[in-house]
Amino acid sequence: LWFRHLGDEARAVLACGRAGEVLREDCIAGVGLASAFVHPDLLARPLDAGDRLAPADREEFMRGARAALLVRHQSDAEFLEEGIDRLDEPRRSEARGLLGRSLDCYRGTIERDTFYDDLMACR
Repeated sequence: LWFRHLGDEARAVLACGRAGEVLREDCIAGVGLASAFVHPDLLARPLDAGDRLAPADREEFMRGARAALLVRHQSDAEFLEEGIDRLDEPRRSEARGLLGRSLDCYRGTIERDTFYDDLMACR
């Protein structure tokens, strides 16, 4: 969906289907993951995109964004921190909060056999 809609998060979320459809929430989380993962230097973009979604969709979108921030942090924490530092408040605090929640979830789930599912279920 990310490549099909080339960064148009709202259209990608619409393509995930209607409420109650199987895998819709995971699809929306995937759009959030892609948006934050490809824009670690422009984090206002996925944060703004999340704000334009309905509350339930935003929650799923940000769940994916948290996963992307975790992966970016694990691969190049300094680069991610530079992206976060470029944000104005309150976006900077929001991004730090998302990353902090993701790191907390990671620390609490990494040793489990069900790590991925538990990490993605962490709110």
